[in-house]
Amino acid sequence: MSSLEHAVQALTNASVLRERWTLAQPGNRGIETSLESLEARLDDVERALHERAAQSEGGVDSWIDQAYGELTAAGLGEVLARAIVENASSTCRSLPRRANMPAFRRILVASILNELGFVPPLRNVEGGPAPTIVFTGPPGVGKTTTLTKVATQEFVRHRHPVRIISVDPHHPSCHEKVRKLAAGIGASFAAAGTVAEFRDALKDFSGTGPLLIDTPGYGPSEREALRELADCLADLRPRQTHLVLPAWMNKQDLAQIHHQYAPFAPDALLFTQLDETDWYGALIALALETRKPLSYFACGQSISEDLVIASAEELFGALYLGHRIEPLSAI
Repeated sequence: MSSLEHAVQALTNASVLRERWTLAQPGNRGIETSLESLEARLDDVERALHERAAQSEGGVDSWIDQAYGELTAAGLGEVLARAIVENASSTCRSLPRRANMPAFRRILVASILNELGFVPPLRNVEGGPAPTIVFTGPPGVGKTTTLTKVATQEFVRHRHPVRIISVDPHHPSCHEKVRKLAAGIGASFAAAGTVAEFRDALKDFSGTGPLLIDTPGYGPSEREALRELADCLADLRPRQTHLVLPAWMNKQDLAQIHHQYAPFAPDALLFTQLDETDWYGALIALALETRKPLSYFACGQSISEDLVIASAEELFGALYLGHRIEPLSAI
């Protein structure tokens, strides 16, 4: 029974006792008058309790509308935003004490973050198998630069020998940028212009340290080429595949790209270009709807610094407080 129900029950009990006492003492008008005064006061308390409850319910309703507007403005989408705020409002109404808007927001963000997954980065373990990491995604999202950032942060800084393969059977001229970046961090490099060359490069690099694989960006009309390379990479075990996407893109376009690159069977979502937007609702919505964990956030051009491991702490402020996820070089 709620505190309001307890109070109403107490009022009812008091009224019953008054009637019984009055019937038992009909001649005692002074006490009867005092009881009538007490009953009037109790009526005032009951009215105040009901008004407070109504105000509390109205407060939550107004918070729902405000939060819904904020989440849709952040890019989460109407259906998902409505489901999130209604879930948070149910939690808020079940609290024993009346909440306020800041508390409601904390409940709201916590309910979102509880549904998100975060994949730990693959790292070289002494005596264990060398990790293989594949980067895939559309053209122009920064796959090559991000690959180099991951290689530097996770392996080069720890003095692990790094191998990089640029594989593109359909656009052979794309290898030069990868070659230059690999040379800049002291990584071994191989370019594969055919599937056969790619298999040979895998054999040459076998067992010599972490392997990072850069793949080309494919347009919607290159589905057959995309599937051919995805089938070739499927033979690699174990591996971790990151679908690299731009944080500024809207939810519908992100979902379309995720569907297009499904043949690569991505294990995680990696978002780049976070310095080009203030709103991270679309990337959160994609992660929630696809049930894919987040791996890294990349922004800026500094190879050695502009990369952070995705975490709930990074997203809490970014989603609701308007804080950008800044690279280390910006701090």
